[in-house]
Formats: sequence, C-alpha cells, structure tokens
Amino acid sequence: MKSFLVTLSTTVSLYVGIEDVLQTRYPRQILLRLDSFEADVLAQVQSEVAATLDRYGLEAVDRVEYRVLSFPVFRVEDKFSAVQELVIGFAGSVAALELIPLEDYNRLVAEPVSLEENEVLVYYNRGPYEHATLEFLDRTFVVKESLASLPGNGLSTTETFGSYYVIVQDLGMMQELSKHPTLQGRGAAMAGYGLGFDLNTSRERAVAFYNDLKNALPR
Repeated sequence: MKSFLVTLSTTVSLYVGIEDVLQTRYPRQILLRLDSFEADVLAQVQSEVAATLDRYGLEAVDRVEYRVLSFPVFRVEDKFSAVQELVIGFAGSVAALELIPLEDYNRLVAEPVSLEENEVLVYYNRGPYEHATLEFLDRTFVVKESLASLPGNGLSTTETFGSYYVIVQDLGMMQELSKHPTLQGRGAAMAGYGLGFDLNTSRERAVAFYNDLKNALPR
C-alpha cells in the first residue's frame, strides 16, 4: 500500500499569518506527496485530483509536479556520498540529493533544455552550486547549468537540511542509480512524487476541496 500526504497551506495560515513563511514552507496551496512514482499509481492519483477539481468547478493554478528519487547524503566539495558509503573519519555536510527526470523539468519551464547522458542541471536551495562536476555512486556528471530557481522550489516544505535538486537525462538514469550495489537492501533510495497547485477560490471552499480530495485518495 502506497502512502499519501496531502497538506493545505491555508489551514496553516490561520495560525501563522505570515505570507513569507507560508510561501517558503508551502510553495503551493495544495501539496500532495506519495512514496512512489509508478505509472499506475500516479494515474490513479491524477484521476482523483482531476475529478475533485471538476466537482468544484476549479482549475489547478500554477501546477507543479515532479517524480523524485531522494538520497540522504554527505557532501564534500563536488563529491556526494550515500550514507552507506561512509567510512570512519569521513567529514562532510549532511544534505538531501533529489534526482528529477528532465521530462518533468521541461514540462514546467518556458524554454526546455536537452541533456547528454553525463550532464545534469543542479539547483541548491541554499545558494548557487559552484562546481563544474558532481560525483555520486561512481558516476561523474558534468554540470551543464547551476539553476537560480526551480519551479515550486522543488515542492520542499522544510529547510532543515540543504537540498540539491539534480535534473538528470531521464527516468532510466534514476532507476540505474537506484540499483547501485552500495544501496541494495538498505532502503537508501526513496522514490516519490509531488504535486502542488493553487486554487482561485475562498478559504472555505479550499478547505472543503482539501477534505474531499484527501478522502478520495486510497488509504
């Protein structure tokens, strides 16, 4: 059974009341996360979202969605090491490495880009990524561009650790890295899907929409 998390930023604003904080923690009014990016699971979720929008006569505004493969990592310069690779005496900063397929990124930007197999785009939520390469799981990737922004800020809802969003050539590259011998049987690679959008409606209808969508999703 796949797990789902649906959040509604408007309910939080009742207690916080600070728009800058809300925009940072909740880049979209409706945020949905699940722990899979299997095609049949995503189709079911997207169908429920579309049906709920239709029932309320609403549109998903500024829609952002990503398939993501996440790794907890330690970083030293341009070298990223999965926790399983660490050896005694290793020193580095803790971070999250989030792999996103180019197809998902291109769907959200005005000017699509292309990548070779060994090329990546990198967005770091704490500032520019200043290295020409990125090493991870025995692969050395050439950084084609250090991005100044990412649509929806990667749908991040926390700033506890720095997050490196790495756009790779395709889903096949993500699946290849997830099968690296270092990671097998350890649960280090976490597949996921994030969907976020805003609603042009009242707070009351947004809350009702949120409750109906949450109840419609499989448990």
